Amino acid sequence: MTGTTKLTVLRRWCLVVSCVAGLATPGQLFGQSVAEVCGDSPLEASGLEVGRWLAWTEGDASGLEMPPSVSGPIFERHSGLVELFQQIPNLQPPWGVEVRPSGVIRGRERVGSGPSVVHSSLLIQVFHPTVQQAGEASASVRVDVNTLTPLLYDGSGAMIEDSAGPIFIEPISVGDISGNALYKTGIRRCVVVLKAHKRPLWLPVSQERFLEAQIADIRRMAREANSDIGGAQSEPPAIDDEAVQAMIRQLRTTDPEAADKLERDMAAMKEELARQTREVGSEVAEANSAVAKLIAELEAELAAMSPTERARQAYVTGEMSGSSVLAKPEAEGARALVAPNPAYFDAEADPWDFQLIAVGLRNGADHPPETTIIRSVRLGLDWEAVASFLSGGRPQR
Repeated sequence: MTGTTKLTVLRRWCLVVSCVAGLATPGQLFGQSVAEVCGDSPLEASGLEVGRWLAWTEGDASGLEMPPSVSGPIFERHSGLVELFQQIPNLQPPWGVEVRPSGVIRGRERVGSGPSVVHSSLLIQVFHPTVQQAGEASASVRVDVNTLTPLLYDGSGAMIEDSAGPIFIEPISVGDISGNALYKTGIRRCVVVLKAHKRPLWLPVSQERFLEAQIADIRRMAREANSDIGGAQSEPPAIDDEAVQAMIRQLRTTDPEAADKLERDMAAMKEELARQTREVGSEVAEANSAVAKLIAELEAELAAMSPTERARQAYVTGEMSGSSVLAKPEAEGARALVAPNPAYFDAEADPWDFQLIAVGLRNGADHPPETTIIRSVRLGLDWEAVASFLSGGRPQR
């Protein structure tokens, strides 16, 4: 076993042993206001040249070649949404920037066993003259349709996954805008969510499911690690003895001392490889013991729970108690665990219907006019008009 292979094996076991402690855990994000999350720049940006709106573009990045009967109504709705953004006072025209709107169909998505829906997005990019790299926006507004990605995957991502699907830390709600929930996800990004249905977007994950998911994940990682180790140990020898012996014999006819040295060096190398193999074997045995202990502790924690406790929603913090990362709901920084609700989307809806709209506001700059524009969108967009694009027939224009 080479030094590189040994290092890979040990890294794999470090991952297995620390998998519970390494689960993505929430940070302290409470007590933030809408202004703190979404920006609170002054709504004036004087002394700037007049900017402009660039031409609307559209495309299909799904690879599914959506027929015009589907893509047409979707892009028509996106274009109608652009008109709402253009009506914001501070964007008539924008101050000192170019604003580029584009619509993209991203493909069909399915939440668990729920119906398939078409995910599309409208991207409004703000380009400031100080940005030198072509194509890089200094602020943007992204409208995602029929997807939970902006809320779940764009945050900390899935915490763990089991046979039923991914498990997430519940997004943080920091208020509402015109009655629509506003969430903080990722760095300096706030997402306004408009729903066509009253059904929840996600469902609580029980303590039982979360513990079982941890146990299954540890076992999976242990199997993979053992497989890696078995493969490494069964690798063909790194030293071709026959070729080396032939080299030594040839060298001995011309330089016996060099041949003796080569023979000693090769023997020392073999001994070192054997030592490393024994060392890894010992460390693997210790790691297997630690993993078995970890699984036993998690199984004992689950077995000690009453049916009511098993069904109770799981919460986590950044702290561990023994082997588990479960926390009491009242613990400081505790966050609930959730899973996407497969029943949210309506199976009877047309593929071009907007059943969920997530408006993400992102600012890559810390100065006007970008900060001014992002705040202007949040305060000046006609959110009721945006909601009129949800489900039902195509909006009249």
